[in-house]
Amino acid sequence: MANDEIQIRECETVEELDACVRLQREVFALPDLEISPRRHLIVTKAAGGFTLGAFSENRLVGFVLSVPINARFIRI
Repeated sequence: MANDEIQIRECETVEELDACVRLQREVFALPDLEISPRRHLIVTKAAGGFTLGAFSENRLVGFVLSVPINARFIRI
C-alpha cells in the first residue's frame, strides 16, 4: 500500500478495538465516561452493528461506529 492510501475495513481484534478507544481519547480529550469503551464496541457488533476503521500503513487513523436500532421501540 502506498503511503497516501487508506484502507477501510472492519475492526475485529481486541488490539484494533483498543486502538479505537485510544484514538477517541487523543482526538476528543474527553473523560473516560464519554468515550465508547471496548466492551461497547463488542456489544454493538453482537447486536448487528459494526466498527469500521481507516488504516494507513496498518495504523488506525479514524473509525466509525454503527449502532443498530430496533424500530419496534420507537414511539412517534
